[in-house]
Amino acid sequence: MTGGIAHDFNNLLAGINASLELMQLRLNQGKAEEADRYCSLALSSVNRAAALTKRLLTFSRQQPLEPKRVEPSQIIAELEELVRRTVGPKIRVETRLKAADAVHCEPSQLENALLNLAINARDAMPSGGCLTLATDVCELPAEQATELLLDPGRYLCIEVTDSGVGMSEEVRARAFDPFFTTKSIGEGTGLGLSMVYGFTQQSGGQAQISSAPGRGTTVRLFLPFAAAGTLKTGPAEAQPSAQRAQGERILLVEDEAVIREVVSEQLADLGYRVSTAFDGQSALQEVERLGEFDLLISDIGLPGAWSGNRLAEEIRTRMPAVKVLFMTGFAPNESALIEASQAGGAKLLKKPFTLGQLSGCVRQTLDQTGR
Repeated sequence: MTGGIAHDFNNLLAGINASLELMQLRLNQGKAEEADRYCSLALSSVNRAAALTKRLLTFSRQQPLEPKRVEPSQIIAELEELVRRTVGPKIRVETRLKAADAVHCEPSQLENALLNLAINARDAMPSGGCLTLATDVCELPAEQATELLLDPGRYLCIEVTDSGVGMSEEVRARAFDPFFTTKSIGEGTGLGLSMVYGFTQQSGGQAQISSAPGRGTTVRLFLPFAAAGTLKTGPAEAQPSAQRAQGERILLVEDEAVIREVVSEQLADLGYRVSTAFDGQSALQEVERLGEFDLLISDIGLPGAWSGNRLAEEIRTRMPAVKVLFMTGFAPNESALIEASQAGGAKLLKKPFTLGQLSGCVRQTLDQTGR
């Protein structure tokens, strides 16, 4: 896993480094008109790195999710045409949707999981075959539930079955490992099934593979039913466009110097009055100096004893009306993310983000009623 991460990130860093060096060279040569192309290349590598990190966090069950009440059968029905186009004309696609029940998960992650499974199935059927997507309600007895590390009871089961080449026992045992792939170099990252595994577990369920050489493969996702009346939770959608300040004062707390500098500069360009701190203690010193401010923007994971959550709680005891926007690319566990995003109406912005997303989310947080 470490070798796979190093390989992929070294490729991405090489692209970013070379693009920035060429950009600097062209600027020194007075050829500023050529810099834009190298900037675009660097940003492309950054976006690919962000996608890789997101998949790794999903596998480790640390990816910030935005769960809501969804019906898997409905999602599969809506995805069916896209799946057909993805797998191609040689593969027959069938659906058997018996369960109309809802689960509590992030819809886009469920869609990505289903598409990843469809792509894997396609690759296992190079000469064509049949791909079946099914949903049903299943009852897990104690023995099977224990094997899956789940509680006994009823679950919604999503099955993705192919009639392909199947897996050996050795391959099946490693199929969910990140960066493990049986494909040729350059044909797969080995992160598709690991992402499915991590997403399912983070959603309170479990994934299972049944396969044998020459007999095809079935991947089952067991998901717990959503409680009645479950509503969407998690961070609000950040607006993509920059939105101007209205004279507000912001306290920015971020331990990474580069992020602190560019975020502060972006907000200042929009007209906000920005003060900065690098940890909880220095932030509290700024609070004493400022007296009052309108918005706290803080990373969740800060050095020292003060996390972003604890810092926000302390500041709100002094200034109950202050608004809070958390930034994070990682949190120790999902409960920390939920606590952060729901505490007193706080908003959550996932790293990496564009400057347009930042400015839109800042404006949205400041404009919300109440906390």
